[in-house]
Amino acid sequence: MSEFEGRVAVVTGGASGIGFAISKLLTERGATVSIWDLDDTAAGDAAGRLDRAGHAAVDVTDEGAILAARDRVLADHGRCDILINNAGIYPHATLREITVEAWDQMFDVDSKSVFLATRAFMDPMIEQRYGRVVTIVSEDAYMAKPSIAHYAAA
Repeated sequence: MSEFEGRVAVVTGGASGIGFAISKLLTERGATVSIWDLDDTAAGDAAGRLDRAGHAAVDVTDEGAILAARDRVLADHGRCDILINNAGIYPHATLREITVEAWDQMFDVDSKSVFLATRAFMDPMIEQRYGRVVTIVSEDAYMAKPSIAHYAAA
């Protein structure tokens, strides 16, 4: 029996790339997964390709949207055992080129969302006396390139 058998997981940014690969692996190992993505169509398509997967269109920079999606997961499944903070953006721009708005968006998506989602699931996980939070980060945080200073900082 897999350690994920019967577990309920949320994967932010789960519609493609690393997030989808994680969602796929979790479902293959017996977990039920809720794929959260800003793109509802992509999230639905991703969930449709997996067993035991649902989806929600969630703006992970919006605390209200996160809380509403969390409440839906808890109502549908009774708990959340695993939170994978994977949502992220990766725009290229030098420090001279990047706008304040783009800088703020990068921090909101890549950093603030981790805080918001983790805080949203913290109390339910504590109450159920089980929970795992995994945050996906990039090696670029340690080896930044000129065109992604904002990404490395976030």
